[in-house]
Amino acid sequence: MGLQAEGTVEEEQQQQFTVQL
Repeated sequence: MGLQAEGTVEEEQQQQFTVQL
């Protein structure tokens, strides 16, 4: 889910959320 997006701020935020989980 987070790997799909790479570069956008919105996508980065989602990635951070996944890492926290």
